[in-house]
Amino acid sequence: NIGLNVIASRMQSTTKFSGRDTVYTDRRYNFLPSASLFYKLQTHQNMRISWVGNINQPGIMQLQNTIDYSNPAQLKKGNPLLKQEFNSQLSINYNSFNPKNFSSLNVAVTAVTMPNRIVNSIDTAGPGVTITVPVNLSGSYNISLMLSKGLALQQLKAGKLLFTTMIFSLRDPGRVFGENYFSYMSMLNQQFQYTYTG
Repeated sequence: NIGLNVIASRMQSTTKFSGRDTVYTDRRYNFLPSASLFYKLQTHQNMRISWVGNINQPGIMQLQNTIDYSNPAQLKKGNPLLKQEFNSQLSINYNSFNPKNFSSLNVAVTAVTMPNRIVNSIDTAGPGVTITVPVNLSGSYNISLMLSKGLALQQLKAGKLLFTTMIFSLRDPGRVFGENYFSYMSMLNQQFQYTYTG
């Protein structure tokens, strides 16, 4: 299956300063593709591969080229050149079931990349004063893996064991005082479940 979504958006804001109104309008047209493939490997085995694109639009305040002086020590400014984030997500799912011993296996892998990640850049605007400006940085991604194994216990009527392992990892960019950096996070989660339906 192949699909295409078209999204039209319009944002407008008005800023009043010194008796003058400044109107900012942002119009965007986005084309979001998607594709999926389902493949039956055997009678009780199948695999699904899907890819989808999505966007995260910047807020109207992030696009305005004006400085927010509400906190004199921590100024904020918009960026009219800010691009919207485009998220590319690839998912692979595998499922199998053995009717002889009632065992099952499920594997799901998802990878997401964000080449235009919107992050806050913090810089110096004077002695004891910082200014925060949204910018686009590349190199952001996250990957997740879920593995689930089900086993039927012959010695226990209608008893079933389910082992699940989940792994998640991400990398996110940032910028402080003109220097780019990456932050990393990883997570491992394991679950055990026993179900009795007798």
